[in-house]
Amino acid sequence: MLSLFNNLGSSSAGQALLSANLLTEENIYINATQAQKIASGTVFIIQDVPANILLRAFPKNPAFGYIAGLPTAPDLPATVQAAVTAIYNNNQIVGMKAYFDAYVDVSGDHNI
Repeated sequence: MLSLFNNLGSSSAGQALLSANLLTEENIYINATQAQKIASGTVFIIQDVPANILLRAFPKNPAFGYIAGLPTAPDLPATVQAAVTAIYNNNQIVGMKAYFDAYVDVSGDHNI
């Protein structure tokens, strides 16, 4: 399936499609507000995700904004921060790591 995409650049139809896609992306960026441009550039800065979410949810709230191009917000309540930290630390995945090397014999044949 991916081979279809690999061949796009070598055909005139593929070049037209890629050019149209690039033009669409450029138009999205050109028509974005300054806040949207900044947010798109900072969305993957993990420690700033909560502030980015709050900025997008409450764009007119003066408690949320940007300092030196990075999103800022007041500290989260302790319970919310604990949940965010658990997600950030991948607590569920860490808890499962002990089982990654284990397997379950569902066949009943214990002589594997």
